[in-house]
Amino acid sequence: MRRPAVRWIRNRRRRWLRERRALGLERPLPLAVLEVNCMSISAGPARSKEILERAAKAVVHGHRVDYILGCEADDFDAATVLGSGWDVHHDQTHPDKDGSFQAIRKTRGRLRDAHAVHASAPLPGVLPARWLSVAHVDVDMETPRRWSFNGGSGHAPPMRAWARWPQYMGSARAARLDVLGADFNKLAGAVLAALGRRVSAIHILAVATRWWIPTSRPVAIDVGGDHLAVGIVLLP
Repeated sequence: MRRPAVRWIRNRRRRWLRERRALGLERPLPLAVLEVNCMSISAGPARSKEILERAAKAVVHGHRVDYILGCEADDFDAATVLGSGWDVHHDQTHPDKDGSFQAIRKTRGRLRDAHAVHASAPLPGVLPARWLSVAHVDVDMETPRRWSFNGGSGHAPPMRAWARWPQYMGSARAARLDVLGADFNKLAGAVLAALGRRVSAIHILAVATRWWIPTSRPVAIDVGGDHLAVGIVLLP
């Protein structure tokens, strides 16, 4: 999939803003987003919790992070680590589902209809099934700047399970997400080709967004793990 024409992107963006103005709404405030790999598979719960705590304190282009997309969270509860000030979806009903989570600071929004979506089948003896955390994200809902989007968080299959990567990315595309953060285990070009989204990446971690949603350039943030977290600011 290729980037759409610049004219299409501009027209889609202008139509969205016109529709907001017709409803008496103002342009939304920036929203800082961070994609983080918490390293639970290799680091253990204590270090993973420290990584997430540092992620929650991160600043992206002068904006405090208010929306976190995380993976490798298999052996701890993200809601407990982040505390009551965050609305968190971290499905722990099955070991295959608890690797990914998403969270938004309650001063900025809420997650609605959050659930896990099956993304790829297991590769016996190599990799379990993988799932996406999916939610409708409502931002600044009690203000004239309110807006919503479909958000997701995941962890694509690694090199030892490349056979499942196309299935995973097909599931991510089918979920029709506006914002998707993941350890994609491939570089930005492969993610762009699979999803047809703007890809803001630091190595294999990235946030993929709809083309018509303006974003800042990505920044690398050291949260103490073996991957640099990637931060962007949504500028709708």
